[in-house]
Formats: sequence, C-alpha cells, structure tokens
Amino acid sequence: MNQRRWVGMAFWAVTALLAAGSGFLSVSPPGSVDGSSVNLRLGDFETRVGDVGFAATFTGRDGTALSDTVGWNQVGDSVFATRSNGEWVQVGHISSIASPDANTVSLQQERVLQIRWHVNPAIAEHVEFVSYRSTGRMEEVVAMLLPAEKRERLRERIAEAVDRHGDAIARSMLPLVGESIRESLPVIEAALVESLARHQKTVDALVGKYQLEIVQQKLAPIAKEEILPIIRRHGEAPATEIGQEVWSRAPLWQFTWRALYDQSPLPKKELVKEEFRRFVDDEVVPVIEEHMDDIVVAIQKTLADMAANQEIRRALMEAAEEITSDPEARQLARTVISEAILENDRLLAIWQRIWRSDRARLAMRQAGDRLEPVLRGIADEIIGTRADGISPGFARALRNQILGKDRSWIVARPSREPKSSSDKRELMRAPEPMIYPVIYLANPDKDATEAIAD
Repeated sequence: MNQRRWVGMAFWAVTALLAAGSGFLSVSPPGSVDGSSVNLRLGDFETRVGDVGFAATFTGRDGTALSDTVGWNQVGDSVFATRSNGEWVQVGHISSIASPDANTVSLQQERVLQIRWHVNPAIAEHVEFVSYRSTGRMEEVVAMLLPAEKRERLRERIAEAVDRHGDAIARSMLPLVGESIRESLPVIEAALVESLARHQKTVDALVGKYQLEIVQQKLAPIAKEEILPIIRRHGEAPATEIGQEVWSRAPLWQFTWRALYDQSPLPKKELVKEEFRRFVDDEVVPVIEEHMDDIVVAIQKTLADMAANQEIRRALMEAAEEITSDPEARQLARTVISEAILENDRLLAIWQRIWRSDRARLAMRQAGDRLEPVLRGIADEIIGTRADGISPGFARALRNQILGKDRSWIVARPSREPKSSSDKRELMRAPEPMIYPVIYLANPDKDATEAIAD
C-alpha cells in the first residue's frame, strides 16, 4: 500500500514539474493561433493530465467579463467549447451578472457577465463568445429525441415493417377508411351548406369586398391579358371545327316553322324547345364526343401554359395570400370548419359506428399484433430501456421541457483575431439554432477495468 502511495505521489510530482517546465498549460501567443490550434492545445492538455487534473487545477478562476446586450443568459449557464476530436467540454460558467448603471440611458440594456473558468483563463484571448437559447419549439424537441443516426435507424425499422406488413394492414384498414369517407362526405357537405347559410351576411360582405379589391382590380386584368390569349391559342381550333359541324347539322327549317307555330293561337306550344332538346341530344352531343380527344388535349395544354405563366401564378398567389391573411376570412373559415367537422354530431356518430364495430376492432387488433414489436423498438430508441436506462436525448428533453433546465448557454468558439485581456469582449447572438451540447462524463469505449487503471 505504501509503495502504491509513493508511486502515485511521484507521478503527480513529475506531472507538475513537466507542466511548469514545458508551459503546455498556457495558450500560444497571439498571432500564432488559429481555430484548429486552439482545439489542439485543449486536446494536448487533456491527454497529459486527464480530465480530473484539467478541472481541479483551474476551477474557480474569474477572468473574463462579457458585455451582453442579448439578454438570454442567467447565472450558472455553462460555457462550452469543442475538443480536438469534436466532443463538447464545459470550460466555464457564468458566475455573476452585473446590471447596468441606473443613470445610464441606452437603447439596448447592456449587462456584464462574469465568466468563471474551469480551464486556463488565457484561452479567452483566442475565442469569441456566442449566446444560444432553447425556444422549446417542437422541432427542437424532435432534434433532441431523434439525432441524425437515430432517425436513420428508425427509418430503416419503419421501412422494414412496411415491407413486411404493409399489404396486410392495408387490406384490413382500407375498407374501413373507404366506408368512413363515403359516408362522411355527404354529411360534411350538408353541414358546410348549413354553416354557410347561417353566416350568409358575412359571406356576402367578403364576396363584395373581394369582388372589388381582388377580382376586378387584380384578376380581371390578368384574365384579359394572360388567360384569354392562352385559351384562344389552344381552344380556338377545336372550337371552330366543332362549331362548323354543329352549324352544318342545324335544322334551321324545323326551328323556323316551329317558332312560327309557337306564336300562333294553335293549342300545342313549346315546339322550339322540344326541337332544340332533340337537336342537342341527337346532333350536338355526338359531335362533341367525336372531338373529345381534341378537347382534352386543348384543356391540358391550356392548364399547363397557365401553370407555367409567372404573371398568372403571381396574381393568384397574391390573391390567395390576401384572402388567407384577412382576419374576417380566417375567422369565417375557422367557424365553418368547426361547425361542419369538429362540432358535427352526425359525423361523429358515423365514425363511432364504423370504428367501434367488431370488424374495426379485429382489424386494429391484427395490425397491433404485427406492429407492436416495431413500436416497442421505436419507443426503446427514443425513451430507453430498463437495462440501459433512459436515453440521453430523452433525458435532455425532460430537463428542458419539464424541469426548465438547459434553456441558455454560451459557446466559446475559436477566433481568427486574438484579443488581449484588456479588450472589451462582447457576447454575440447565435445566428442559427443549436441543440444543447452533450457532455460525456465517462468513456463508453472503456470497460470498468481500464477506467480504474487510468
């Protein structure tokens, strides 16, 4: 035991002498350090004395004051940097925040943040400070729970499940979905008509406003200048050919004497109407059917040219944006949709009858039996397992969303222009969002024996 104690004391003594003599605890002088050498120096330091000595040697040194106009950070927020291998390490934290002088008037309220370093404070001369904040939006939570590697694994799991069970689940579920749609559409349509009738005054007011502001002032000129030439270019030829054939078949004599007969005092009337109905059914419809292919081609070309026309697209987008941004129109749309779908008792009764039936229960039970292993695997990926504990991403999400932790932090990133200790340092606002860094307190590649030996 004494021998091990003396060996340990000798090791730390030699380490301290090497540190004092070689100067690797300091940062390279200004002008010779770029972004990569800052990280490399941190890496060298960790390699020589290890994380314990790294923290114990310098913890508690106040050395850098930051001028803060961002206003996100609080006392205790961490300051992170990256090691040479890309891993994050906490290099300090905010120890105090000084409020501005009450007699000072400024447009931006400036605070002074004091950084307490866990590493050599001289590194502050070669980094710049960027403030980050978690907004709590859904995309941030998803990024915490599902980093890129995990998303790829889940995608492969889901793709495999779809290949294996997709056809069977579709055969059991699609009839229920189809029945729901067929029975729901007439009910929704009737409810929409009823809701619009209840709000007819609002609809009329909006239609009158849009008729003047959008249709007449914006869409009518576009229709005249852009849409009509396109329709004429593609539709004039088939329309002319159809018109000539219909005119050649028109029974002018029958129309003439029947019109005269209708004007006479004779008892039977409306002969012109009967003759026109016969003419349409026997002559016009066959002509149109013969030219249906030409009509379809003309419509397709017209729609394609209209879709490719930038002026038409711009006018329609502006009109749609103006309507959707109108508070009255948005409120009317929300009210109508709510009354027609969300508050529609008849629609709810249809869905309950279909999806609570024995056939639906059997289909969902069969689908659940097929998908349960996949869903459990996905849950294990996201949340964790009893054997391994909760996943790091889920732990971060819990801390952030439930406990309100890790909401703001600072990143010390390498700067190309070294700063002297007397220069005023400013905290910059992050240009883009970022997920709170993960700090590994243990090396997962080492087993317990290697960790003890180290």
